[in-house]
This record gives sequence, structure tokens and C-alpha cells, in this order.
Amino acid sequence: MTSQTTDHKPIFDIQNESGVILMLAAQRNMYSKIKMMFGISFVVSVLIPITLATVNFIIKLNPSLNIPKFSTYASIYSLVLFFSNLYIMDYISGFKKKAASVQEKIDVYIFNIPWNDFIVRSKPSQEDISIYGNKELAKNGDGNLHNWYLNNPLNINPILQSLLCQTKNLGWDIRLKEKTSLSIKIALAISTLLFVVTCFTYDASMSTVITSFVISLPVFGFAQKYVSDNAKSIKNMLELRRDVESKLSTIEAKKTYKKKDIQSFTRSVQDSIYNYRSSGNPAPNILHKITRAKEEDNYNSLFNAYESKLKDIAEK
Repeated sequence: MTSQTTDHKPIFDIQNESGVILMLAAQRNMYSKIKMMFGISFVVSVLIPITLATVNFIIKLNPSLNIPKFSTYASIYSLVLFFSNLYIMDYISGFKKKAASVQEKIDVYIFNIPWNDFIVRSKPSQEDISIYGNKELAKNGDGNLHNWYLNNPLNINPILQSLLCQTKNLGWDIRLKEKTSLSIKIALAISTLLFVVTCFTYDASMSTVITSFVISLPVFGFAQKYVSDNAKSIKNMLELRRDVESKLSTIEAKKTYKKKDIQSFTRSVQDSIYNYRSSGNPAPNILHKITRAKEEDNYNSLFNAYESKLKDIAEK
């Protein structure tokens, strides 16, 4: 079941309304909490097991060190953590859906498309938006929340601007996920290589190797799930971005479009975007800060190019 929408003012103006800024602040604060939870999970699932495995390895290679049952307790910790972390990730998954629903509410309003009750079962409460949004505004202000999609007005029909904004959503998120997954893979590969080299250098016994591996098990579990989730999202998002770009190319070639067709297409794309947001893993804030300026420049150029192609195209 979907609700109906009506025409309204251009996206550039809408994105800077106080109500939209509050929602943007809310989703940013919620994703910051998700990243914090991921950070805690990373510490207990990666850093602590690596530390325990390293200490256990040192103990095994130095008989003079005597820490009774260290490897036993470390192995128990890691095994318990390996399974309990599944529940932690489930909790994070639920909170991601709540944050994604706030993003969905923002996009539905800005893009002037109907809410899809089949995809997002319930809208975020105004109370949550107010609580999380005001926390973010009180802490960091709204300086980075203006011009969220467009840095400058575009002389293109707003319904076509929605497609451009969706390509920005998809493209930026794809690159962030790729960089995050690559960083994790490199870190895991280096750690594994160092472990193997150390084992051969000090001629570690098989029992020492196995015990150290068991202690490190949560590390591989965390990395595998994070990278695997990202890989699935990236594959589907790339295909979806190509679909949107193909639609824009078709509109450019035909020099016209049907409003209902574009609204229906935009809603279908948004359904997939919501699914990726609610199931995907957010990139670290540091990557956002590092890539933001370059990404904004890229999309300013891209949108200007689209403006020259689409500015005179009108509804059939």
C-alpha cells in the first residue's frame, strides 16, 4: 500500500528546510551510534582476540613464562564471543533498519515519491527524529547538513533531479564500501602473514598453532561477515546504478518522459536503496571525511553535465 504525493518545490530548496535538516541530523546521529557499536564489536571481536592470541603465542614459545590455564581461558573467551557476537550483530541490524527508515522518510519527502508500506513497515516516529536530531544539532550543529544532495540549483525538472540524487546515493556508498572492505582484507592478510611467518620462524608446535587460531576465530568471523555483507550490497548497487543511468540515457535520447513512469521507476529504485541501507554496513566516519570533498567535486561536474543534456526535456 502506498500513499499519494503532490508536486512541490525544487529539491535544492526542499533539502534545506528545517524539518529535513532535523531528519538529516537524526539519521547522522543514529549512524554514529551504529558505528560506535561496530567499534565496540571490533574491539571485543578483533583487538582483544588478537592480543590474547599474541600473548598465548609468546607464552608457548617461552617455557620460562608460567601463566596457568591462560590458553584455556582465552579459548573459552573467544568461543563464547564468537557465538555471542552473532546476537550483537542482530541488535545492530535492528538499529540499522531504524536509521534506514529515517533516511527513507527524508528521500520520500525530497524526491516527492510515495511511501511504500510493503518495504518499510513503519515510519520512524517523530519522537525518535526529534531526540536523535536535536542531540546531533546540539553536538555538531547543522553546518554539514545543508545542500545534502545538490550544492547548487539545477535547471532540470525536479522529478529527473531525483534520479540524479539516487545515482549519487548509490555511487558514493559503493565506493565507501569498497574502500572499507579493502582495508579489512589488507589488515587481515597482513595479520595472517605475520602469524604464519612467526610460526615457521620459531618452529611452533601444532597445538600452539591450533590454540592461537581458535583464540583468533572471532577476528575471522567479524571480517567475513562485514566483507561478505558489503560484497553483496556492492554487486546489487552497481546493477541498480546502471539501471538508473540507462533510464537517464533513454530520457535524453527520446527528449521526453512520462511523469508516472518516472515516479514508478524512482519508487522501485528507492525500494532497493532502502534494502541496501537497512542491511549494509556503514563506512567509518574517517572515510567520509577523507572522500567528501572529492566526491562533491565529482558530482558537481556530473550534475552540470546532466543539466546541459536534460534542461530542455519536458514531460510528455
